Amino acid sequence: MNDVWNLNPIYTGFDDAAFTADMESLKALVDKIVDQMERIKAVGECYENWLVLQGKVDAYYHGKDRRRIPLSQQKDFRAIKNAVIKEAENIRKCNLFFEDKGVEAESEPEDFEYFTTFENSHYCKPNLDYYREILEKRSLKPEECLMVGNDVGEDMVTEQLGMKTFLLTDCLINKENKDIAQYPHGSFEELKEYIRECAAEA
Repeated sequence: MNDVWNLNPIYTGFDDAAFTADMESLKALVDKIVDQMERIKAVGECYENWLVLQGKVDAYYHGKDRRRIPLSQQKDFRAIKNAVIKEAENIRKCNLFFEDKGVEAESEPEDFEYFTTFENSHYCKPNLDYYREILEKRSLKPEECLMVGNDVGEDMVTEQLGMKTFLLTDCLINKENKDIAQYPHGSFEELKEYIRECAAEA
C-alpha cells in the first residue's frame, strides 16, 4: 500500500462541508487498508473460519446464514479499524516501537540525548536542513559527527555537510541502487571497529 494519509487535518476556518468530506475520505481510506489486510492469507483464512462458525450460531438462533461482507464493513471487527487509526497516529507522532523485544531491551530512551519528532523538527530526511537544524540545536559542527544509517538516499546525504558517514549493510535500503563502495560500510561489528578507528584518529 502506497497511500499517504493525514489523520489530523488542520483547518484555518471551519467549513462543515469540507470537514464532512475529509472525514468521509479518511473513513474510506481506513476501510481500504482493512480490506487490503483481508487479502493477507492468514487474515483471510481466519475471517473465513470465523464466518463459518458465526454462521452456525446465526443459523441456530436466528434461522439464517451470515452473509459474507468485506472485513471493513463487519461491525464485529470494528476494533481493527481503531487499531489502524491508532497506529497511524503513532506514526504521525513518531511514536515508533520495535517488534523485536531484544532491540527494545538494548535501546533505552536514556541512552540517547536527543530525539527528533514532528513537534521539534521543521524538516525531515533527506532534506539537509533536517540535519542542519539538529546540528544547530546541539551546538555541533558537521566534522564532529558521525552519521550511521542503513538508508543510502536518506542518511548518506549528510556527507554533503561534511559529516563522516557509515552505511550499515544490515537491513540495507538502497532504492536507487547506488554504488555503496563510496561510503564506509559494513555490519554492526564492522561499525564498532570503524568507531574505534575514528576515535584513534581524533
